[in-house]
Amino acid sequence: MQTSPPPTWVGEIRQRYGNDLSFLQTFNPSLQAPYITQSLARCFIGSAPSLARVQATYGFGTTITWLSAQLVDLALFSGIKEKPNLEQITAIAETILVSYSHLKVTELMVFFQKFKAGEYGRFYGVIDGLVITDALNNFLPYRKQMIDRFEKEKADREQAEKRERSDQNTLTHEEYELLRWYYNM
Repeated sequence: MQTSPPPTWVGEIRQRYGNDLSFLQTFNPSLQAPYITQSLARCFIGSAPSLARVQATYGFGTTITWLSAQLVDLALFSGIKEKPNLEQITAIAETILVSYSHLKVTELMVFFQKFKAGEYGRFYGVIDGLVITDALNNFLPYRKQMIDRFEKEKADREQAEKRERSDQNTLTHEEYELLRWYYNM
């Protein structure tokens, strides 16, 4: 049985982020706030991989490990009395992977940071997977709004740059009159 080669983006992701440990360090939960404050736009329209691509590149285990780190960070931040066990964290991580694999890791970092800010609910004594998945559903319209906004801003910038380049190649009225005078001599 002949297997097909992996998609080119697998190699690009590995080249950009290195091995699985390097990937986990690059998108560590402690970097949520810096990613967001440095460039919220990059979190939504940048080149960070989706969960599906992380899984295809690094495997199921690395993807679950990354999600678990984000979830444990959220649980610790929330100060819940009953700390989640490994099975609970893994079950929530698997649910997120199955249902939200289209989200980029940076988008999820924005989600977790906003959850910490109290924008998407709270836990009452224990970590609750339903609260997290409900919060993710509430995050999706915000995500769409941000993607639309940043893509429009990018398109506007590109249009302005195109106009500026075009203006550099355009004759001024004075230059036109001078050329017209030369041709009419």
